[in-house]
Amino acid sequence: MVNNSTIKVLLALTVISIGSLVAQPLIDARGVGLCGTYTIASRGYNAVGYNPANLGFVEEVPFSMSLLNTNFLIRNNFITLSLYNQFFTGDPDTPGEPLDLEQRVPGQNYTYKTLLKGYIPSRGLVFDMGSNTSFPGLNFSWGNYAITSGIQVFWESNLPSPFFKLLLELNPVGSTYDMSFKQDILIIQHLGFSFAIPFPEFKVGFTIKYLAGIGYAAVDSSGGYFHTGEQYITSQSFYQNRQAIGGDGIALDFGFTSDRVDKWQFGAAINNVVGKIYWGRRNYINRNIDWIEALYPIRSTLGIPTESGVYTSGTLNQFWVDSLNVRRFFNLPPDSLFQKSSEAIPDSLIGQFSSNYPAILRMGVAYFVDPEVTLYFDLSTGFTDYYFARKQWRLSVATEVTHFKYLPIRTGLAWGGEFSPEMSFGFGFATSWADISLGLRMYGGYSLTTATGFQFAVGASFRKMKPARSAPAAAAGR
Repeated sequence: MVNNSTIKVLLALTVISIGSLVAQPLIDARGVGLCGTYTIASRGYNAVGYNPANLGFVEEVPFSMSLLNTNFLIRNNFITLSLYNQFFTGDPDTPGEPLDLEQRVPGQNYTYKTLLKGYIPSRGLVFDMGSNTSFPGLNFSWGNYAITSGIQVFWESNLPSPFFKLLLELNPVGSTYDMSFKQDILIIQHLGFSFAIPFPEFKVGFTIKYLAGIGYAAVDSSGGYFHTGEQYITSQSFYQNRQAIGGDGIALDFGFTSDRVDKWQFGAAINNVVGKIYWGRRNYINRNIDWIEALYPIRSTLGIPTESGVYTSGTLNQFWVDSLNVRRFFNLPPDSLFQKSSEAIPDSLIGQFSSNYPAILRMGVAYFVDPEVTLYFDLSTGFTDYYFARKQWRLSVATEVTHFKYLPIRTGLAWGGEFSPEMSFGFGFATSWADISLGLRMYGGYSLTTATGFQFAVGASFRKMKPARSAPAAAAGR
């Protein structure tokens, strides 16, 4: 299991890295306001990571540069404020007190406990967090080229449904519960070079990214059981975790976007093709390890020998309870009832290892209703269930209204994926030389009380844009 020390190390790495590197969010504030419907809508350096072909629309955004971009995401797959209020402050007889879960739901033949268990997905609780912050001035595009560099932090945990059943049902005789567990933490610095090639009726774009692994911690494998017999309880479980600092790899993005066809525009992109990170290799983290460890003893905390030049470690933790009952509980010392062992995995079995950087397919359509209203549609899916990707189709639709010259308004909806439905809102202050935007996306519901997560972004960019045409002229040019 990833322990608190490991988490502290990775958080320290994040602070150190943000102080010395630059970051580009996976999506900027405008994209958050559009609910991630960004295959066609993205422009300038913000097209990188979604569809580099959009860099080819030089006539729209000849130059762009980040001034501020910060983005934070936190979400789970079923716990909401409404659910909490319903079961833990919703007793109709004593307002503000938890419900009696053994009480029957009025007019039904089942209890509140059964109702609560029905909310728990078969996969259990999935919880993830992500944070990205860009450094002013060091993400920019000029013409049909762009250079971007950033830090991506992602943390995902999975608590299987048997844990909740054990909590709600205690331990009925004859029951057996799976004790597996999953957790992943990833911190990556990426440096990308992007360019677009314009053709008479469409644009194609490419990005090549160098991925520098800063920190990695994961429960690679786990398992075990908790069983209640007629006279005793037995349990056995194991958690094998692996940590690393330093690593590198590459990833490629490819995109295509058509020119306007009457009121329509089409595009598609594949992000992170053949993306893979090889951990334990020497990179700037390893080369500066002595300086970093003057601030925090990373290797010793992770259990990596400081004199070996090795930057990976692993531990096998085992826990077991053998034939526990009330008599043994009160008559035997605690260390003989609940036993555990922790064993370092030999470096020869870890060495350098790799992790995938998730690939995502995106397809998009834009419909220009009039010069002041645009509708965007995206269909996307990941190729794996890993970090920020989900191997499920996701459909999103968004609109951007520019009726007010300096105040664009955005909103969007999305369905599909693990955190469906989604709703977003956003607005900005936009001129031909600057753009300031705010965006809020809700996961799992259409309101603050029914949402299971939130993403908030604020951004400011310096840019040069093509002067806007008058509405009649714009319409006539289509």
